[in-house]
Amino acid sequence: MDNSIIHKAKNTISSNLEAIRGKIKEAALSSARRPEDITLLAVSKRHSAEVVTGGILCGITNLGENRLQEAAEKIPSVKNYLDSQKFDSKQLRWHLIGRLQSNKASKAARLFDVIESVESLKVATKLSTTISEIGKTLDVFVEVNTSGEPQKGGLQPNQVRAFAEEIMDLPGLKLVGLMTIGPHTTDQNRIRASFRELRFLRDDIVDNLPGSSFLGKLSMGMSGDYPLAIAEGTTEVRIGTSVFGKRPD
Repeated sequence: MDNSIIHKAKNTISSNLEAIRGKIKEAALSSARRPEDITLLAVSKRHSAEVVTGGILCGITNLGENRLQEAAEKIPSVKNYLDSQKFDSKQLRWHLIGRLQSNKASKAARLFDVIESVESLKVATKLSTTISEIGKTLDVFVEVNTSGEPQKGGLQPNQVRAFAEEIMDLPGLKLVGLMTIGPHTTDQNRIRASFRELRFLRDDIVDNLPGSSFLGKLSMGMSGDYPLAIAEGTTEVRIGTSVFGKRPD
């Protein structure tokens, strides 16, 4: 790894983090929420291992990747460098937020700590089989399409509770929450309605599956709409460019 790139990235990201955390705090307080209840998931897709390492050295602990192949090269590189610097990389949590095909589920289970895009029983079963063989537990989110946009992935809202019950029966998987991507629009009412529906679906699971291991987390809101997601109760926002800067082409 190039230490000069890491150092430069660290300086830039440190300033960016201060700004984005300030905005998250402002949005939380304006909705009578505690800023510490909202996790910042720094989306590092297409950024180099050096840039990501710079972010980690600034205190980032949750990182999101979209593409399995890219992450399979980047994550070990980052971990090896941090180990060489005596940095405890065990505190890091790597999240897969992109679509996952069933033929890649086994590899994803071994690489990531959290899978946020579970939308089929076939994928969930393969994750369960692999993680059980390893002897670990894998946190998963169920992806839900609350925007109504056909190009987006995720379950239909009326499928969520039954699917959640099936997930909770699979060994090695811990259903921690629900994830959605807001609609591609400038209509704030429509965006908020999409996020609100996910919150209602979360509440439905909590109310109808008492005593389950479901943690009730919500992953919703990105750079363009995270203040609206915070207002609607998200517990995690997925932000990339505002943290790491413009993505390379």
